[in-house]
Amino acid sequence: MGDRAQVVRPSDQPTLTDGVVWLTPFSVDDAIAIGEFNLDDEHRRWFDQPPVDEDPVRRRAHGEDVRTV
Repeated sequence: MGDRAQVVRPSDQPTLTDGVVWLTPFSVDDAIAIGEFNLDDEHRRWFDQPPVDEDPVRRRAHGEDVRTV
């Protein structure tokens, strides 16, 4: 893995909350939302994302890849 940070499994990550907002570890259910972020122009601008992939199946696969990195 070289200089990359150690990968932490989602099951090892805590859920963080202030009682109003909950931050939870990634799950496979998040893959669609992660893949859909690239549809938002502002998200792509701020996070230097690649052009939108028109295929929703490939966007979901991208979301699943992000979850496992």
